[in-house]
Amino acid sequence: MDINLLTLINDIKISDTSVMYSSFRNLFDFVNAPFCKFQVMVGHKLLYRVRSHTKDDGNYHFNNIHELSYRQDRTNIRKFGRCNEPIQSRFYASDDETIAYTEVSEIVRTENKKDTAYYTTSAWKFNQNVLVTPIFEPDNIDIENQGLVDITKKCFEIIETSPQIREEDKKELKSFLKGMAKEFTKPSSVDNNAYLLSAAYSNFLFDTIGYENEKIDGIVYPTCIDKTTTRSLGLNYVFNNSIIGFDNKIEFIGAYRSRLEKKNIEYYETERIKNKSFDKLTGEIVW
Repeated sequence: MDINLLTLINDIKISDTSVMYSSFRNLFDFVNAPFCKFQVMVGHKLLYRVRSHTKDDGNYHFNNIHELSYRQDRTNIRKFGRCNEPIQSRFYASDDETIAYTEVSEIVRTENKKDTAYYTTSAWKFNQNVLVTPIFEPDNIDIENQGLVDITKKCFEIIETSPQIREEDKKELKSFLKGMAKEFTKPSSVDNNAYLLSAAYSNFLFDTIGYENEKIDGIVYPTCIDKTTTRSLGLNYVFNNSIIGFDNKIEFIGAYRSRLEKKNIEYYETERIKNKSFDKLTGEIVW
């Protein structure tokens, strides 16, 4: 790496927002920034996705698996997400139910002030090993989060032993990865420009063919929730939609709908209804 990536990134951040995203993408493609990757094995923790209900009716349910999976209404995705462009859908999930709920509810609570709210949580399992690349903070490891510690150790080992990375570049690479970690753990935001850098880096990672002539299936990264008690519970993931579905690498195994009621400033679950069955062919969910 003969150029300082973080310096260039900071220069782009103060440029015209209309060209900021393409500038980030061009930069990553030009320098071909190295990244580490590893397999998440079958038998890993389950994945969870949470959808908030926009209807107050307690009788409403999501009745098809596609409503709980990645978004299929791509033309309605008009803003950058943490790991996606507009008109681009990704499968976001967490390996802990509390993290999945908390990240969604943080957004919901900024948009409406309800005393009662409904959420549906779906659970997904790994059918096959998946290849992921991690986002982490090399110099600030949360020792309470064993998953993050393990990922960081694996990446350190890959960086230090890689014959493709020059010795003089290894320190800068770790500094760059720390900078990326700050972008991925930004608080949830409805600002269209908040995720330009993380979305650009995510798409670079998804599009890049690695040294072993293979592309990653997903990215694993820490939650944006600042509470240590929550951050220590697990990690977030984002995957290519192509690996989601029955008999694919990741598949749906069930769901439950929760009613949460506000007491003082916190929400508490007062009801949980689990699905009775689902049809693998039609995707219909029976409650």
